[in-house]
Amino acid sequence: MSPARRRADAAAVRLPPDLVGPVDLELARAVETIPGENALPGGSRYEPKWDGFRAACVRSGDSARIWSRQRKDLTAQFPDIAAAAARMLPDGVVLDGELVILGPDGRLSFDALQRRLVTAPAKARQLIADYPAAYAAFDLLAIGGVDLRTQCWSVRRTRLEQLAAANWAPYPD
Repeated sequence: MSPARRRADAAAVRLPPDLVGPVDLELARAVETIPGENALPGGSRYEPKWDGFRAACVRSGDSARIWSRQRKDLTAQFPDIAAAAARMLPDGVVLDGELVILGPDGRLSFDALQRRLVTAPAKARQLIADYPAAYAAFDLLAIGGVDLRTQCWSVRRTRLEQLAAANWAPYPD
């Protein structure tokens, strides 16, 4: 093994085993009424429900993998998201979010997302070019290999916003 490769391996960030992938994601529960602002310990916050696929994005080494909430590897179906995550996120980051695609009418298209799952790789390139996916991250589960799941949501959210501000790049035209 070359000295450069040894240095790269030594510098690699290690994730907790259950965050390497597949990643278990907390799921929402249906309720009859929305709790008030102070009804729950620590308060309540709400996020919009996107018309997409819930997925974890795991950045490890020089690559990134996309995992569905059903624990399926979706990296091959969303290579555009995996490539962007590998380029933009530091090693050891795990995000919880939603895969989405804008349709030709400028609205979120669940149909376009579903086509990604059933399209042969040869035809997938054209789908990706015509309808690139986006990833709406709403929780930071790990950074630098450090598991943040025991931290309160407001701390994780602040860290996610800091990560986004530090690594944001405009979407290529």
